[in-house]
Amino acid sequence: MKIAIAGGSIAGLAAAVTLNGIGHDAVVHECRDRPLPDPGGGLADAGVRLATDLGLAAHA
Repeated sequence: MKIAIAGGSIAGLAAAVTLNGIGHDAVVHECRDRPLPDPGGGLADAGVRLATDLGLAAHA
């Protein structure tokens, strides 16, 4: 099944990874062309931990 996800936040990315992992064709659409200057305050660390738990590589 093809699925469009609106928003490249940690929730959108986690949803895409999960859906692709169970056989769907999920694509994330994000309107920003660069990260926010201070996105989410302390959520960045939680996002990195979640990405690591999901088996994603972190890129700077």
